[in-house]
Amino acid sequence: LQKECLALGNEIRDAIYEHAIIEHPKFGKILAYEINGFGSANLMDDANVPSLLSLPYLGFMARDDPLYLRTRAFVLSSSNPYRFSGTAGTGIGGPHIGLQYIWPMALVMRAMTTDDETEIASALTTLRTTTADTGECYHGRHTAGANVRREEGNNPDRQLRSQSHG
Repeated sequence: LQKECLALGNEIRDAIYEHAIIEHPKFGKILAYEINGFGSANLMDDANVPSLLSLPYLGFMARDDPLYLRTRAFVLSSSNPYRFSGTAGTGIGGPHIGLQYIWPMALVMRAMTTDDETEIASALTTLRTTTADTGECYHGRHTAGANVRREEGNNPDRQLRSQSHG
C-alpha cells in the first residue's frame, strides 16, 4: 500500500508540473489553482488548506522555490480575485462566505510560509486586531470590520453584521 501511495503521489506531482504551470502576463510562470484538462485554468487562491499559499507548509515545495515565490506573489496581489483589502485588514478569502472576507487560516499560512519578519508581524497583527476583543479567531473577517462565526457559514442575512459576544 505504501508503494502504491508513493506512486500515486509522484503521478500527481508530475501532472501538476506538466499541466498546472501557467504563464501569467505579470508574474511569469505560476501554478494554477485549478485546471480542467482542456487547456483552461482558474487563476486564484482560496484561504483553505490545501491552497497554493500553503504548499511549503504541506511539504509540496520549498518556500524559496522560484515557482512558489512567483505563485505566492500572485496569490497575495490584487490579481487574485479572492485577495481582499480594507480598513480592517488585507488577506485571502474565498467564495465560501462572501466577498471581502479574509480568513485567519490564510493569515496563518502567510506567516508560516515566509522568512520576512515584517510580513510575519503584519499577519500576526491582523490576526490579533480582528478578534472583536474576544481573543477568538473568526471563520472570516470582513475587510470593513464585521466578523462571521464559523457556524453561520453562508447565511447571507448574517454575513455582514458584527457579532455580539456574551
